[in-house]
Amino acid sequence: EGWAAPEVMQNSNHASVHSDEHTLAVLIFNALMMTNPFEGKAFNSIKYYDDKQEYLKRPVFMFDPVDDSNRCENEDIKTLWDLLPAYVQQLFCTTFGPGLHQPDKRVCAKAWGQALLQLLVEGVVCKCGAHLSRSLLSVQQGMSHCPLCQRSFRIPAALRVNDYLVTLLPGRRLYQFCLDPS
Repeated sequence: EGWAAPEVMQNSNHASVHSDEHTLAVLIFNALMMTNPFEGKAFNSIKYYDDKQEYLKRPVFMFDPVDDSNRCENEDIKTLWDLLPAYVQQLFCTTFGPGLHQPDKRVCAKAWGQALLQLLVEGVVCKCGAHLSRSLLSVQQGMSHCPLCQRSFRIPAALRVNDYLVTLLPGRRLYQFCLDPS
């Protein structure tokens, strides 16, 4: 429910590269946020399945910076959103904002891949299990704190490799994509 692009839901267009880009963004959002990007306040107020299907023909992103009619009401999901680095949030806002009804404005798979790879190599893991983007952490004298459990921890060193900032952790691999960004 809610995975297909609006133009596919409206049966006005068949599946295309652009509709696949929409579905990819929904899948990534679901994997990172554990919910569908369109299941906010407005969607959840709809009682009947057929009405929900109708709504999904003209959905509103739960974190749309302009239209707050379908704002996320779940505090845990809001916290997860706040833990995403700005570069990932921007990709979602582009795909589910202008790209929602202008398919050529959607973020391509390569851009998603690069953002997710950056998220992978820059990540820091707290003892509570939270995976945190080092770009979100405020650092004072080499220390930061986890926004979820509030524990203080030392920020590991990082190495700039081409366009990637790689957090140096025990067992962390230096991936080929960092060395050869082409």
